[in-house]
Amino acid sequence: MEKVNLNRLLRDIEIEHIRRALEHTSENIAAAAELLGLKRTSLTMRLSGLGIELRRPKQKFFKEKEDIKNPFLVRHKNNIEDDLWNE
Repeated sequence: MEKVNLNRLLRDIEIEHIRRALEHTSENIAAAAELLGLKRTSLTMRLSGLGIELRRPKQKFFKEKEDIKNPFLVRHKNNIEDDLWNE
């Protein structure tokens, strides 16, 4: 029987299963974690630890700077804006 590096073998198996789950879910981490029986945060940590990067670009919450709205601005029915933070 030839010598086997069990840690390397298990790591390769884990990487393959994670990649299959991500491929099956279109790289949806939450859905892939559910398939693997893990929490989303646990899968995220494993991805980082194993050096697995997702192919899809991370989406930004706001697309452009102009899209960011001041949550303290209130538009009245006569189209006047009040900045509640500065009042």
